[in-house]
Amino acid sequence: MNEADPSAVERVLGHRFRNRALRSALLPPSPGRPDTTAFQRLEFLGDRVLGLLLTERLFTEFPDAPEGALSIRLSYLASGEVLALVARESGLADAVAQDMEPEPFPAHRRALGDCVEASLGALWSDGGTEVARRFVRRHLAARIAALTEPPQDAKTALQEWTQARGLEFPRYTLLRRVGEDHGPVFEIEARVEPGSGESVAAQACGRTKRAAEKDAAARLLERLSERR
Repeated sequence: MNEADPSAVERVLGHRFRNRALRSALLPPSPGRPDTTAFQRLEFLGDRVLGLLLTERLFTEFPDAPEGALSIRLSYLASGEVLALVARESGLADAVAQDMEPEPFPAHRRALGDCVEASLGALWSDGGTEVARRFVRRHLAARIAALTEPPQDAKTALQEWTQARGLEFPRYTLLRRVGEDHGPVFEIEARVEPGSGESVAAQACGRTKRAAEKDAAARLLERLSERR
């Protein structure tokens, strides 16, 4: 790629990186890039930057909301589902795929969310807080403003689903824990028994058990709704 031209990722992010190593590090793990350290470091940083900027925006947008309601909104906005939508709607997913050609870019939700977090980490490192804040404002402000009521927690929704049908509460099982101690990933299974010995389950991964349980509950609710 001609270094005089902005990369596809830079065009989407609206930022020309002074530190070219940061731009290169934005490409996620692939068979041709076995060393994922730089990307994972940016992802780690971006996760914290995202949390801070979302908290700042929520605090301003909802001046009368209690801490619990703000936390639910924050958890929803930082979820894998929402970040995957941001990656697709912003064009970041297509841009990463373009910059990685001819290598395939994994389009599953976790990879898309990781790219959003790594991009925020890179923007903050190269341009500072205001550059990262512009990305959040451009791609998440409308979603934040639309949250006039806190979204229902997926675990709560799943529990209410079972209660309404007189079933036992959902069971959450830790299937495995992978990764280093400073950045573990948990795989959780959520399971319910709709009746007649039948069992329905869904799995999800997260950086904390709580996050994985929420994603597993959301996937299980989707699966249960498809059965209607």
